[in-house]
Amino acid sequence: MIPLSLLGMAGPFVKSWWKAGVGVAVGAALALPVGQCQGAQKERLRERERERAAAEVQQAKNEAAAQAATAERLRDTAAVNSQQKARNDAIDAAPAGRAPPSSLALACERLRQQGVRGEALPANCRPPRAP
Repeated sequence: MIPLSLLGMAGPFVKSWWKAGVGVAVGAALALPVGQCQGAQKERLRERERERAAAEVQQAKNEAAAQAATAERLRDTAAVNSQQKARNDAIDAAPAGRAPPSSLALACERLRQQGVRGEALPANCRPPRAP
């Protein structure tokens, strides 16, 4: 227990310094939220930095994929051009007056799709007869 004589001595101190005590309490009450806001702001800055780093990594991946797709398109274009040239050369090398087998097969298929059957089909389009 605190002796009453000590409480009596604290009276003049409390009378002269009570404003300082209130100021300390108000200052602490204000400093706490300000400190928390600064901590939250630092966390937001860190989160933005992480997002920026992740976006840079994703952008690098996207650029690499775009370059790979461009290279693949170039290879495909070269292959298609090569096949088209080979086909054109084969058509040009075919004997004159006779259709190549691929053109004949396509013409026969078109006739079949139009409903031409049996003896109405040209001889080249009919299946071979069994002996």
